Amino acid sequence: MKKNILFSFLILAICNNAFAFDHKHTIYDKLLQKHVVENRVDYKSFLIDQNILQEYIQSFSKITTEEYKEWSRNEKLSFWINAYNALTIASILECYPIDSKICSSRWFNRMFYPNNSIQQIKNIWEKRFSISTSRLSLSEIEHEILRSSSRFSKEIPEHFRHTFHEPRIHFAINCGAVSCPRLYSRAYTSKNLERTLENQIKYFLSQRKNFRIREDIEQVKLSKIFSWFQEDFLYLEKKVPKQQQILSYIYAHWENPSVSKNDFLQYRIEYREYDWELNDIEAK
Repeated sequence: MKKNILFSFLILAICNNAFAFDHKHTIYDKLLQKHVVENRVDYKSFLIDQNILQEYIQSFSKITTEEYKEWSRNEKLSFWINAYNALTIASILECYPIDSKICSSRWFNRMFYPNNSIQQIKNIWEKRFSISTSRLSLSEIEHEILRSSSRFSKEIPEHFRHTFHEPRIHFAINCGAVSCPRLYSRAYTSKNLERTLENQIKYFLSQRKNFRIREDIEQVKLSKIFSWFQEDFLYLEKKVPKQQQILSYIYAHWENPSVSKNDFLQYRIEYREYDWELNDIEAK
């Protein structure tokens, strides 16, 4: 009798492991190592492994509600960052090489964005993908789940309504544009999440196109990411101007600052234009 019970538990454990989601994101990790070169993506070579990427993406639909609820915060956050980036790459590959005439974007996009921009892909942010029992878009993943929205659409199930409150996701997710934060060449995991997020924001701020200080005129030139998502970088101190709160956040992650914090907080901010050209190694 005891042997039968033990055997039943063993079979159950094997079955559970057989369908458990891979939190090392092994397939995706290998693809990134292979196709992310010098902070750009080799989409041309990625096309060869398009089916392998789809295999990874298809695993999202096998995640059960019960399984997801058991994940740690870092496992959930790592998953959503990887999912956003993988789905973005997959969407680009479906229309690669991107051409506004072929991808059928709106006339506005054809007029105001580069011909090879991800913005030329029709409904790029609204297209839905199967994740667990839901059908979610890139827009919903970014703005509602990752950014921990205070208002969720009906498509977001209760167990996906998180309060991550992690501004550094803006330096981890990549929308396929040159001005986006670099696409990290490894998958995010619960073990490397904190270290990698911190490395990502520090690297982002080390690039003059994202953060440049002019001490002579007390000016800071910043990526528009800090403008578009400024609410995510505020620490809710109403008495402190928003601009100073943003600069305070940056200062906390700025390696080897050249000015004091008190002086830095008085600097004027100017936001740079965003380059929507595809982050393709072929276009470098």
